[in-house]
Formats: sequence, C-alpha cells, structure tokens
Amino acid sequence: MFFFFFFFFGIKSFKRSYCVDKKDLFSPIKDILENKPVGVYKIIKGWIKSVRKLKGFLFIDVTDGSCFDKIQVVIPKNSNPKKVGWGASINALGKLQINPSGNLELMAESISVEGICNKESNYPFSSSQKQPFDHYRQYIYLRPQLRYFNSLFRLRHSATLGFHQYFDKNGFIGIHTPIITSNDCEGGGEVFSAETFYKNNESPMKEKSETNNQFFFDTPALLTVSGQLHLEAVTRAENSRSRLHLSEFYMIEAEEAFVKDINVILERMENCIKCNISSLLDKNLKEIEYLIKENETDVKDQMKMLENVLNKSFTIMTFVEAKEIVNKNRDKISHVSGKCNNFTKEEELFLVKNNNNIPIFVIDWPKENMAFYMKEKNDLVEKVDLLVPNVGELCGGSLRENRYETLKKKLKESDILDSMEWYLNLRKYGNVPTGGFGMGFERFLQFMLNTQNIKDTIPFPRWPHNLQL
Repeated sequence: MFFFFFFFFGIKSFKRSYCVDKKDLFSPIKDILENKPVGVYKIIKGWIKSVRKLKGFLFIDVTDGSCFDKIQVVIPKNSNPKKVGWGASINALGKLQINPSGNLELMAESISVEGICNKESNYPFSSSQKQPFDHYRQYIYLRPQLRYFNSLFRLRHSATLGFHQYFDKNGFIGIHTPIITSNDCEGGGEVFSAETFYKNNESPMKEKSETNNQFFFDTPALLTVSGQLHLEAVTRAENSRSRLHLSEFYMIEAEEAFVKDINVILERMENCIKCNISSLLDKNLKEIEYLIKENETDVKDQMKMLENVLNKSFTIMTFVEAKEIVNKNRDKISHVSGKCNNFTKEEELFLVKNNNNIPIFVIDWPKENMAFYMKEKNDLVEKVDLLVPNVGELCGGSLRENRYETLKKKLKESDILDSMEWYLNLRKYGNVPTGGFGMGFERFLQFMLNTQNIKDTIPFPRWPHNLQL
C-alpha cells in the first residue's frame, strides 16, 4: 500500500483582494521555480527554514516538500506578523521578482502564520546544528520536517515510480500478493505470526474443532517474507539490529515464465538497476548529492562509483571462483565465514572492492542447505547473488525447479510435501520453466547513497525491540 502526501495547507483569506481568483494564485514551489513567472502574483505555502533581518526587511527561506530547492520570501519589517520563525508554517501572497543575485523571490504583501514551531517546548531538533542520526531515530514522526528526510522521501518516491515504469515497459504485470500466509517461504523460521485479539478475551468465532479453534484461519498464520511480482512491504523476524537489517522493509520481486537460462535473470537484474539509477540521476540529482554529502561520503567518489556501475558490465563469477579470491585474501578480511557454502558481509564487500567496485554476480552455488525451489544442476543450484558496493548482497535469484518428480522429492526430504502440495501441483498443469529474483528496496537506496544505517532509508523503521507509532 502506498501513501502519497501533499505537503500544502488550505488557502487562507488575505486582507487585500485582487482581480484574480485566489485559488488560481497558488502554485507549488517546484512549479514556480521551473516556470519563473516574474511579475506575477502568487501564493506560497510552506515551512520557514531560515530567517534573516537586513535593512528593514525580513528574508525567509521557505520549502513546501515539492522539490529540493527553497524560495526566498521578502517581508517588510513593519508588516511582519507575529511568530514568524524557524519551523513555522506560513501562507504568503506577493509578487514574484528577480533579486540582485539573479534568483527568484516573492515580495510578500500579505503573510499569515498557520502554525508555530515552539522550540522552547522540548522540540528535539536543532535549527543550526546537525545531530546524530540515532537521535533523529528517536523521533521518527518528526523526521520528515528535516531536509535530509524530506529529500530522502522524494527520492524513494522517484525510485518506486522508476521500478514500476521499468517493469511496465518490459511487459511485466504487477500483482498484489497476500501479507498473511501459511508458508515460511525461505525456510528459516524467521517470521512473524498473525494472532487475533478480542476485547475481554471473548472470541466471536464458533469452534470448528478441538485442534484448530484457536486459529482465525484454522491454521497458523504468518506475515510474509516474500511476494512475487511486486514492490511491497514484507517482514522478517530476524533478531538483528545491524546497520543492514530491518524487521519490515520493501522488496522488488519479479518472476518470468519460459526462462531456462540463468543469464536471462542476470540481464534483468542489471538492466533494472541501471535504468533506475540513470533515471534518478536525471530527476533527483540535487537530492542524491545532498544525501551523499550528509552521509559524510565524498560526493565525487560516490558519483564516480555510480558512473562505473552504469558504464561497466557487471562481473560474473562462480561461487568457487569467489571463494578462491576470499581464501587468498583472508588476512585482509576482518570476519571470514566458517561455512563452506556462504559468505560473510565482510567477504561480500571485499569481493566488490577487489573488483574495482563493479557489481558481481555470483552463480553456481553448492546445493547443500539451499531453498527447495532452486533448480539443481548436478551438485549445484542455479542461484545468483548480486553483490554491490556499500551493502554487499543486493539481489538474490534463481531458476526455479520445474521438474515434477525432482521437486516432489525435495519437498519430501524437507518434510513439507503436504503443506506445499499446491506448489507442486503448479508443475502438473501447464508447467513452464521459470526464474526470478528479489531486491531489497532500502538496500538499493543504501547502496546508491552510502547510507551507513538502513534505518535511515525508510520513513518508519521497525527493528527488534523498537516499534514507534
């Protein structure tokens, strides 16, 4: 479910009347700055980000959430309304003009304060100093007031739109998958359960049997960790508070029919990522450069990395080849995996750095302890992980096991044949080979911006032992 916010207040009456209907005077700051209607009366509504006094005038910078840039509003001191200060929301009417610096500004003739920002009343944010991100995380309901987070949310909007447009142009159909499911699709058991709650502990449900009357759906219900062909929220009950994990996050998941070659999935991943990065750099360059800088990362270095991602073909290497590189450089890696069929986060990041920060597809994985739905090829599975700078694994995908008897055997060995009979039946009626992948949306943003903590890439982060709002 997506919520679209419109960051503007209703029009308020002014003392002075004009020939033009006031409702036609209002424009978002984004439109005003793009069209530059000099000499025209306009209404601006937004929030004050700075106040300066000079030669009988007040100069205030105003934003409204529609774009990265601010617009200056000039107010004669003698007409200064009370409570014009940092963080206040205002409604200003005036004439647009070009100031001596060559920038567009509004010479206000009427202004009203819609709401003050009382900094003396335990307001948690500083108007002049940058504070740590973990401090902002304590007040997630107020974070959108900060320039960092309203820039981030515009970027999230554009990235969401970009992924939808890419898949739409390439013939995909988006579907809405259920949040509540009876399956732990990844088999790790790190899922949330959905329970019913009734006032006074009185259930209005009629008992169906002695074994299942405690379940709303007559079976244990879980919150999904996966849903195909979508960009939606998923959950994971992994007890990790690391900089790379969330308990609720968004996934881009795509599945294609008639796919027999893993390279089709690799090409889809690469094109999808490159297309959206290119689109975001065109549409949201100011936000991207600002967010990178606020993440205390060198903007030139990060932009060069993104340029390399766009212009270089992603590297393809087998799991064995990747392991050989890791084993040869153990002295350079702080945390080495004890597992023979996996990589630590440090190993993933080293592999990418060792590859000149060009993303890497790791293919042909050992089949031990892999998901039942991955297609086997001798002692391997046709699985792929995409490793990128800053975050390591960004995408995971595979060809799906479409051979009925092979899949049935794997389900039986995993002791889930009964519960997954529907999945097996898909291989009985009009069966086709398929393949697909999933990408963490927040990790995509973290990779682009070099955000240190993934909790600062999402409006309302959820993590173990923390559930604000």
